[in-house]
Amino acid sequence: MWAGTKKGLCNINNVTNTLNWYSINQDGLPHNSVNSLFLDKEERLWISTNSSIISYMQDGKITRIPLSTGSGILTLGSVCEDDASRIWVASRGNGVFIIDFDSILYLTTKQGLLSDYCYSLISDDHYNIWIGHKGGLSRIRTTDYFVKPLQNFEGIPNDY
Repeated sequence: MWAGTKKGLCNINNVTNTLNWYSINQDGLPHNSVNSLFLDKEERLWISTNSSIISYMQDGKITRIPLSTGSGILTLGSVCEDDASRIWVASRGNGVFIIDFDSILYLTTKQGLLSDYCYSLISDDHYNIWIGHKGGLSRIRTTDYFVKPLQNFEGIPNDY
């Protein structure tokens, strides 16, 4: 079992009753404050932290991927995977990043996101990525990256 903490990444082995810690000093984490963990189809453990570097662990080795918009420091959040095995990474203030084999794209309010502050994301079975923002959602169609912001929901007050 994996646990992301403010002091690094912890692997808890229930069989041997041992803990293994991974941190910025010893093992190459970009930051010790872990915001999100996600296990993809290839059994890579994606780790987002308070940094502009997304990383993943595979076979005990951490690989780091720098993300940039060209404007400042990033804080990364939720991670998910779509049907095409692309990895999506939410950021707090810089939109959402898409890691697609040998390229990295990013979408912001300029492409239609409700907000650049993305607090959660999830992939559905209909080729969409749903992003949670303060005050609403954004739905991105994974086939063409069409973004639809959603704010008003019938029966739910706008300040909810």
